[in-house]
Amino acid sequence: MERTVERVSKLPPFRCDPAALANLEEELKRHFGENRRRLVTTIELDLPGEKLSFNSVRELMEYPRLPAHVRSFSLEMLDLETSRSCTFGKQMFGGAAISADADRESWCAGAVEIGRSFALRPSSGIPL
Repeated sequence: MERTVERVSKLPPFRCDPAALANLEEELKRHFGENRRRLVTTIELDLPGEKLSFNSVRELMEYPRLPAHVRSFSLEMLDLETSRSCTFGKQMFGGAAISADADRESWCAGAVEIGRSFALRPSSGIPL
């Protein structure tokens, strides 16, 4: 038997700079644990007239036309070994949320709390 738990939490509107996004990526990587060899990260930005996809915040920061703050973005992380996943950012029908899927409620709750804390933290999540 395989069991997957999902936890979702809506987030207040906010924007962030790439350095803050790098901090979020690191916090979530730590939450995924020590064995991260099969961790896949995807960051998508919606900018006027284009949609960009990156494999890390480092790659995103190398993009020459990156704006100082981003508002419409998503950060998705998936552990191919354990099937744990976390998606942070824009939702299909508007607004922002964080969702986590895993085999344990405690792991999902931790991932969701990392995202909520980030969005509410004055030094990283900047309210609109």
